[in-house]
Amino acid sequence: MLGYLRADAASECAPRRADLPEGALYGVECQPADPLVARIGIYWFASRNEAANAYMARMASYGIDPNEGDCVRGTPGETAWTPGDGEGSIDDPGVFTWEGSVLSPNRAGCFRDENGTANVRATCDQAYIGVLGRGTDLAALHDWIWVYPDGYEVGTPDSPGICKGPTILARL
Repeated sequence: MLGYLRADAASECAPRRADLPEGALYGVECQPADPLVARIGIYWFASRNEAANAYMARMASYGIDPNEGDCVRGTPGETAWTPGDGEGSIDDPGVFTWEGSVLSPNRAGCFRDENGTANVRATCDQAYIGVLGRGTDLAALHDWIWVYPDGYEVGTPDSPGICKGPTILARL
């Protein structure tokens, strides 16, 4: 699972066996040597829709509704990083739905927790990634997850750079 995280994010890691998001099969917590990041959790699910459900549940727990806010500008919110919102039928079992709406399962968002600390969340395939910042700057932490490894050619659309670890890069 660490092979899914960008190399600088996958350091000082250990399995996380307690307090996993609901439905997670397993998890790992890392503490990269970066002044913006306190820790990162990566959690693996049986499907991308289950990972998206855990992500949306976490965002909702902080009052974030789909497609609101603007993390780039430091406003708590969330959005899809691929097209797909409103596409498909709610009755199709392969389509991701949240609170009666069809959504893309590929999402990223941000919020400040009860301590005012910046948090950024994203889904990448069957993984749900949570990044706890060291400060309050949502925009800087959001930008950090979108940094791509050197030499990586960004596609349109493309998942956040945090998801571009050695396992993913080897597939390209």
